[in-house]
Amino acid sequence: MKASKLYKDLVEESGVAISVDDQEGRIRFCNRKFAATFGYAPAEMAEQSLQTLIHPDDAEMVRRYHRDRISGLDAPPRYEVRGMRKDGTVLFLEVAAAPFRDDGLEGTKVYLWDVSGRRLLENRLNNTLKALRKTTGTMVQVIERMLEIRDPYTVNHQQRVADLARAIAMEMGFSADRIDGLRLAGLIHDIGKIAIPAEILTKPTRLSDVEIQLIRAHPRIGYDLIKSIDMPWPVAMTVLQHHERLDGSGYPLGISGNEILPEAKIVGVADVIEAMASHRPYRPALGITKALEEISQKSGVLYDKDVVEACVKALQQSRFDFRLEGAPSPNPETAGEDPQPPEKRKSGMPLA
Repeated sequence: MKASKLYKDLVEESGVAISVDDQEGRIRFCNRKFAATFGYAPAEMAEQSLQTLIHPDDAEMVRRYHRDRISGLDAPPRYEVRGMRKDGTVLFLEVAAAPFRDDGLEGTKVYLWDVSGRRLLENRLNNTLKALRKTTGTMVQVIERMLEIRDPYTVNHQQRVADLARAIAMEMGFSADRIDGLRLAGLIHDIGKIAIPAEILTKPTRLSDVEIQLIRAHPRIGYDLIKSIDMPWPVAMTVLQHHERLDGSGYPLGISGNEILPEAKIVGVADVIEAMASHRPYRPALGITKALEEISQKSGVLYDKDVVEACVKALQQSRFDFRLEGAPSPNPETAGEDPQPPEKRKSGMPLA
């Protein structure tokens, strides 16, 4: 068998749609797969061109690529385009094209793959993701309502932590999808407090050792509550780790450094900022300045340096407006007292 016939047979029987177009975009050669992709018999393809095979909305783009390629200008070697079958059905095609010169014919050689099935699957996945986001949003609203009934401080705190965490993540260049998951984690990071007696959460005096241990159980309780929910983000692990610290002094796992999720490091810093800047039952608000001093002084020790830097930038550049709506004013009669709760004096960390 001669080489030319062998090559022709290989092209003709290929499972890839192949064609050669001239300078005007007329099809000068195509294999059976190419004709079948568009629903034509091979004999009908001599009458076809870019005008009849490409969706009208994409035709000008394909013509431009064709002209640029023949002229030696830059043109995408691979792209997606919509095609039109003989019966009017729209196809989604992946195209690979390159200049072609042989035996006096100058034009473009084209390879096509029908990716309509893949596009349909992607659309279904996107619709599923939208439904999941809606369900997740509803779940968060229910959780917030439950917490609000028991402890309004916790709900307001979570909302502000979520917003600040989002601003920090944006400063750090997180993707939009990753930020969505991070904000969700911020909105429910204290969900475990639903199992803590309200009188302990709002107690204005010293907590006993037993009460402190109960408070410190809330990350684990929160994790256990949501770990079985199928989510595309590490929300449950972020909830579990948001009180961990770089040096291993956090809780409940006592992990350190890179063992801690980046999302948990961000929520942890946002948690400290909000807790110190806001009013709490056991003390008046300390303000943003004090909060920034806390994370800056312990950057690289308790808090991740990159997260601290991004947090400071987000606040300084007004990417986050720290308005403490509904927070009571500090009590002037207690303004001179030790503003830190007993548990913070023991642990060296704000108990948010």
